[in-house]
Amino acid sequence: MNQAKLILFSSITFLAFITIVFTSCNNNGDVVYGPTTFYKPCEKVFCINGGTCQDGLCQCPVGFEGSTCETRTSTRFVGDYKSYDQCYTGQPDYYTATITDNATEASQVTLSNLGSFCTNSFPLNAYLDVTGSGFTIPMQVSCDGLYISGNGNINNEILNVFLTARDSVNHTSTNCSVVMNKL
Repeated sequence: MNQAKLILFSSITFLAFITIVFTSCNNNGDVVYGPTTFYKPCEKVFCINGGTCQDGLCQCPVGFEGSTCETRTSTRFVGDYKSYDQCYTGQPDYYTATITDNATEASQVTLSNLGSFCTNSFPLNAYLDVTGSGFTIPMQVSCDGLYISGNGNINNEILNVFLTARDSVNHTSTNCSVVMNKL
């Protein structure tokens, strides 16, 4: 009789354990913490700027980085640069280009005085990629009816930018490589 009670008690305990293990996740795969859960990795993690906690770490949206998503990624790009481009043949010349961030859109920067396409400082908008080390310049109208597009990436204090200028009147395009050193 005692042996039957022991087997019954063991069976019920085992079934209760199995039930807890297999029902600890809901249908979406999200962890459901119960009263017996000791470790809750996101319990004391507070992510800002739209970040979400996953396994105790903040996953930041594009445009933010840091342990709590507190830093704008654009800050690594912002500043003045000593720039040189290979857009046209002729005597090479250095000039200063500027990158500023967008106050309302964390994943956007503006490049000014970039490339020798224009005689004036025409701004180009660029959007940061998910890695935070590069950006894309979508096609946009620049000076003299040129359509400019391209991309860039930063490595320490050096920024490499690759542009394509399309002339809508003559139906030609010119590729341009710009090397920028942060001042």
